[in-house]
Formats: sequence, structure tokens, C-alpha cells
Amino acid sequence: MWSLSDHLVQLSCMAMIVWGAQAFARRAHRRRVSREARRLRSALHIGLSALRKLYEDNLAGPSASANNQAHSTRTRSRISPASLNKRRTAVSLAA
Repeated sequence: MWSLSDHLVQLSCMAMIVWGAQAFARRAHRRRVSREARRLRSALHIGLSALRKLYEDNLAGPSASANNQAHSTRTRSRISPASLNKRRTAVSLAA
């Protein structure tokens, strides 16, 4: 027959196992969130650096700005170079 002390020992062991598993899960979750936050901060830094460089390049002058816009248009929409040269000429003359 089980005595009261045996039941208390079993109960305390079960409680320690559950609390240990919860602590381990919290620690793993904190690491995962920290890693994701670090990755997000890194991506944000790279994106802001690229925007800053693009902004500075656009301020270099109208011809440089037209060339940058033409290049970005070409890569986004895959327009043929011949039609793009006509557009670049029109944009340069308008500026």
C-alpha cells in the first residue's frame, strides 16, 4: 500500500518534470524569437542601406536618375533594350 509520503514524492517528481519541460520550451522559444529578430534587423539594415544608396544616386543628376530608372524598369518588366533606349532618350530630353 502506498503511503502519503510516497504519493507526495511522486507528485513532486512529476511537478519538477513538468516545470523543467516548460522552462526548456520557454528557453527554446526565446532563442527562436531572438534569432528571428536578429534576422529581421539585418534585413532592415540592408534594405535601408540600399534605399539610401538609391536615393543618393538619384540625387546625382537627371541623367543618372534616368539611367537608374531605366535599369530598374528593365529588370522589373523585362522590356526589350530597343524600346527601352527610346524611352531613355525621351526621358533624358524631357529632363
